[in-house]
Amino acid sequence: MTDFRDRVSKLLKTCTKTFGEDCLLLPKRGGRYNIKGIFDNDYEAVDPDTEQVISSNQPVLGINLHEIPIEIRPGDQLKIRNLTFNIYEIREDGQGGASLLMHKVEHGKRIKKKKD
Repeated sequence: MTDFRDRVSKLLKTCTKTFGEDCLLLPKRGGRYNIKGIFDNDYEAVDPDTEQVISSNQPVLGINLHEIPIEIRPGDQLKIRNLTFNIYEIREDGQGGASLLMHKVEHGKRIKKKKD
């Protein structure tokens, strides 16, 4: 008999295969891993306290944790569509999937310091 988690994993695998795209995971502790995930740059969330919809153009990558060879941690980076992102939060869904909340990294830009 197939376990519920196995069924969810198969569903996540099918969705990732159909809608996912190739990404390069660059862990802070070293290494390079080719992974696949569903990239979404139009993210919307609901505030659990007010139940209000909060919209943001925050990049998110949906992944199947069963297909990732290492533990992803905040501070790791991803290259998607020739852009680099820092992962700052991992939201597991409790069923084997996770959403990686990210910030885009701007390479080549200098941060100007304000003079007092």
